[in-house]
Amino acid sequence: MQEERTADSLKAILRFPFQGAEWQNRLLIGVALNLASFVIPILPSFFVNCYLLRVMRVAIEGDEPGLPAWEDWGGLFRDGLRATLVGIAYLLPATVVMFGGMLIYILMPLGLIGGSGPVTDGDTIDLLFPLGFFLSMGIMFIAMAVGMLLYTAGIIPLPTALAHFAAEDDISAAFRVRSWWPILTADKLGYFVDWVVVAGLAAIGYMASMAIYSTGILCWATPFLMVPLMLYAMLIAAVLFGQRYSSSKAAVAGG
Repeated sequence: MQEERTADSLKAILRFPFQGAEWQNRLLIGVALNLASFVIPILPSFFVNCYLLRVMRVAIEGDEPGLPAWEDWGGLFRDGLRATLVGIAYLLPATVVMFGGMLIYILMPLGLIGGSGPVTDGDTIDLLFPLGFFLSMGIMFIAMAVGMLLYTAGIIPLPTALAHFAAEDDISAAFRVRSWWPILTADKLGYFVDWVVVAGLAAIGYMASMAIYSTGILCWATPFLMVPLMLYAMLIAAVLFGQRYSSSKAAVAGG
C-alpha cells in the first residue's frame, strides 16, 4: 500500500523532532556536530549522516518516527562514512564538471597570455585576454548547465538509493539501480510531493538565515540559525523518504 500524505500525517511528521524522550538533548547534539563541521571539516558530518540514516531506517520499518539516542559512536562513524560515500558518488560527476568549468574560467585567459611567450606588444595582450575571457566564460556556462543537469540526475534518486542502503545495510545496495528503480517509480507523484516539502523547508531555512545575515549586526548568528533549520529539514526528509520507500516497496512486492 502506497503512503498517502494527509494534513494530519504531515503535521505529525513535522512535529516529531520535538517529541519523545530527551528530544532537546538529541537535537542539541546534532546541531553541535553540524556546527563543529565549521571547525573540523567532514568528520562530524559522518556521525550526523548515520544518525539521519537511523531515523530513515525507523521509518522504513514502519515504526513511529522519533529521535534515537546518540549511541554506538563507532557504528555511527562507520555507517556515516558509507552514507557519505554514497552521496559523493552520486554527486561527483556534477561536482567535477562544474569545478572544471570554474577552473577553466579562471586559468584560460592567463594561460593564453603566458603561452604566447614574452609579449611586448600591447595589441597582442589586448587581443588574447578578451579572447580567452569570453571563450572561458562560454565553457564555464556550458559546464554549469551540464553540471546542474548531472546534479539533478544525481540528487533526485539519492534518497531512494540511501533508503535501499539503509534497508539492506549494504553499501552496494545503493548502486543496484535495477533493484530500487521500480521502488522509486512506483509512486512518482508521492515522491515528487515529498521533494516539494523538503525543498520548501530548505528554502524557508535559507531565507530565514539570509534575513538574519542581511541585518549586518546579527550576521554572526547566521550559522546558529541555519544549522538547526537545515538539520530539521534533513530529519523530516529522512522520515518522508523512508516512509515512501517502505510503502512503494510494498506496492512493488504486491504486484
